[in-house]
This record gives sequence, structure tokens and C-alpha cells, in this order.
Amino acid sequence: MEELKWMGELGVAKQEAFMMVVPPEIEMVNHITNFKAALNGALDAMERHPQVFPSTLQGTGHITSLDAEAPAAEKPAASGTAVLATMDRERLCNDLVNTGVAAALVGGFALSNVQHNHFEREIDAEPENLPNLLLIIYVLSNFSVHACTCGALTSAIAYKRVNELDDACVVEWAARHKIWLAMPMMKFAMGVLAYMTAVLLLAYFDLAGQYPISQGITMAVGVMSMASVFMMYGALMR
Repeated sequence: MEELKWMGELGVAKQEAFMMVVPPEIEMVNHITNFKAALNGALDAMERHPQVFPSTLQGTGHITSLDAEAPAAEKPAASGTAVLATMDRERLCNDLVNTGVAAALVGGFALSNVQHNHFEREIDAEPENLPNLLLIIYVLSNFSVHACTCGALTSAIAYKRVNELDDACVVEWAARHKIWLAMPMMKFAMGVLAYMTAVLLLAYFDLAGQYPISQGITMAVGVMSMASVFMMYGALMR
């Protein structure tokens, strides 16, 4: 009987609300008032029987009366303020994949520097007088290979572990392993800086003496390229 009673109340309210015909302009205000009263009656009937509409009345923020104020909208962040998103599985996996792919690519480039015939030619010609600059280039390239390869491997290891975790555990797990999850990017950053420096010095070594203008151009381009990386990082982190 109780269910039939509230269904009757709701049916009458709906009929009054939705079967109305738009009146002439001269009586519009009165009919709008009646329309609001009819809808408020329907909402009032739902309030008296919350077991029928649990999702409507339990903390969803819906308006339960046309006369009630709408819930306050969340205030947007102040202009120019960057708001970091909450870490989740998708964001974490994207970071690891991007870092791993880029690290593997740069590591391959650095390996080609190590295998460059400059070193073999100089060692065969005068092994006891190997230019110091060439030694620095070799060490930087070798360091870059190791750092970038480690960055790619640590990214793959972390990605595998994240895929094994339940979605509900990823955020808490990532908070406990911040340092380890930052390691792939740190390795990659060190490797790519060593690689760029090695390329800069290699161009300087190859063009030394006979091509001073070209040597200056390649040095300027290399320095500006490296500086732009730091400038972009600083600008985007604000």
C-alpha cells in the first residue's frame, strides 16, 4: 500500500509537470510557478521514499528542490598555477614507456660513437699519444651507453611490476617507491647529457685546424641545443 501511495503521488506530480501546455505570455509567470511547484512535489515524494531512489538522494550532490541552491562548483586553479594530476596506473605506465624508448634510442646513438673509426685510427697510429679530447669523447660516449641502457632496463622492470599490481594498489605502491621509479629518468637524463656533450666535442675535434668557421658553427649550434633543453625544462616545471 505504501508503494502504491508514493507512486500515486509521483504520478500526479509528473502529470502536472509534464502535461502542461505553454500558456500565453500574459499568464507565463503564473504557469512557471505552478510548474516549479509540481516538480518540487515530485522531488518531495522521492525524498519520502529514498529506498526507491538511493543513488539520487545519497551524497550525489543532486538538487532536491527547485528552490535549493546548486552545489558550489569547484574553484579553478589560480591563473598560471600548474596543478599536478594524481598518479595512476595509466600515467605511470606512460612515463615508463616514454623513458624506456627514448633511453634505448639515445643509447644506440652513443654506441655508434664508441664504434667510430676515430679511436681505432688514432690508437693504431700513435697509441701512446692518443689526444686527450678523443679520450674524453670516448669516456662520455661509453658512459652514455651504460646510463641509457640502464634507464631502458629499469623502465622495463618497473613497467612489468606495475602491470602485475591491482589498480587499487598502484598509487600506494608508487608512493613507497618514488626513488626507484625516478631512477629510469635520472639514468636517461645523465646518459643523454653525456651523449650530447660527446657529439659537441667530436665535431670540435674533427673540424679543428682546417675548418675554423665550421667548427665555430657546430659549437654554437650544439651549445644552443643543450641550453634550450634546460630552458624548456625550467619553463615547463613552473
